[in-house]
Amino acid sequence: MLRITQEVVDGMPALKVEGSLAGAWVSELRRVVEAGVVGSSRVRLDLSNVRYVDAEGAALLRELMRGPAELGRRSTFVAELLEGGTR
Repeated sequence: MLRITQEVVDGMPALKVEGSLAGAWVSELRRVVEAGVVGSSRVRLDLSNVRYVDAEGAALLRELMRGPAELGRRSTFVAELLEGGTR
């Protein structure tokens, strides 16, 4: 299960992502990010309540980091997943 809440923070589209980023939810997050970027070059993601990410979800997050997403708050799990291998 994945919950995505959309809002605008400081004039920038923002998405609060909660739950598990796996399976079909990976495509859903991609779709919502792409829709949120319309009219803006960036979107801010709050990943502080993401508890599980599968390999496809991790690949999407890395792709988004290089592209339209600013990864704001991250759970310890997500931070380690994305940065752990670079330490």
